[in-house]
Amino acid sequence: RTTMPSAESSSAVAAVLVSRDHFSSLSLPAATHSPAAVRRAFLSLSLLVHPDRTDDPRATAAFQALAGAFETLHDADGQAQYLLEVLGGGGEGGPVVEDTGGGADAERTDGPDGVPERKRRKRRARAPPGRDW
Repeated sequence: RTTMPSAESSSAVAAVLVSRDHFSSLSLPAATHSPAAVRRAFLSLSLLVHPDRTDDPRATAAFQALAGAFETLHDADGQAQYLLEVLGGGGEGGPVVEDTGGGADAERTDGPDGVPERKRRKRRARAPPGRDW
């Protein structure tokens, strides 16, 4: 079991647990962010708060809160709905952060089962002959 230094991970766990919304859980300003920015924030914080990487007893709760924030904010539709429902519109008057890269998630199209097309293509590439996922 690999553990992070307890002071750094404990402060990250505490910050996630006392956060007032999903954006602050991910250490992001309350605004619209690209999926890549949300993913980067989640990955960097998850290394600090994951229960397998720290001895902090609150790590499980912090990681679950972080994962919930990522699940809500990882796409533009989820962010827009969260901003409207929970934060009452445009957040705290912060700027809208535009996605200038048009990365891999820019044209995400889900199939009838909710699986993004790029994942479906990866599954097909790995499928044994005669099997179509």
